[in-house]
Amino acid sequence: MRTGSLRTAVLSGAVALGLFQAQPVLAADVDIVVDRRDGHIELFIATRADGFVTAFDLPAGLLVQEDGSVDFAPLRQGTWEIGDALMSNVTVELQNGPVAFEAMSLMVHPLANAPPMTNPFEGLMAMSVCTVDTPATPLGLDGLQGYVGYIAYVEDSDGTLSLRLPQTGRGDLEVHVRDFVAGRPAATEVTLVPDGGVVSIGSTAADAPSPWVLGLFGF
Repeated sequence: MRTGSLRTAVLSGAVALGLFQAQPVLAADVDIVVDRRDGHIELFIATRADGFVTAFDLPAGLLVQEDGSVDFAPLRQGTWEIGDALMSNVTVELQNGPVAFEAMSLMVHPLANAPPMTNPFEGLMAMSVCTVDTPATPLGLDGLQGYVGYIAYVEDSDGTLSLRLPQTGRGDLEVHVRDFVAGRPAATEVTLVPDGGVVSIGSTAADAPSPWVLGLFGF
């Protein structure tokens, strides 16, 4: 992973490997988690790994070998360049102005062992730690769940964050967005995004409910 994200580096330790025992809970075509903090925004994206190709127009050759299988070994050496290539096909704006996200890490997990990604902590874990050994039977992108994390340094993290996805000839995508402010859930939305369409994520820090309210209503 790219150095400079202390939180990611800490989470990639061996102790973290024992935390992923839950069954997969990702249901949408694409899951997005945003965490807005003072001075920066963290963005996490999860999709079945072939969605990196069909939804984000990532060249498949960046992940698969000539036989179509994925070699896990190189992914453990640092994958931010692949993440940067994926984001290069997405137009990102914050409060109607361009914002530059840089990739922290990209990771894939077998679908049967795919960790959940419902909050920023799970996003950090999923995109920075590979939880299994290389499968005995090589897997292609359609047998893997993909996760990628980004960070953007901004003066003001509030406002609508817009991601225009590339036009690839696909159908509508079901996108599940979870918006957080300093780790607290602020909003959640499921929307259909047409080919070449925009994912809009809006948040106001003052709207973030307190932790006791979230617990009371089982958010």
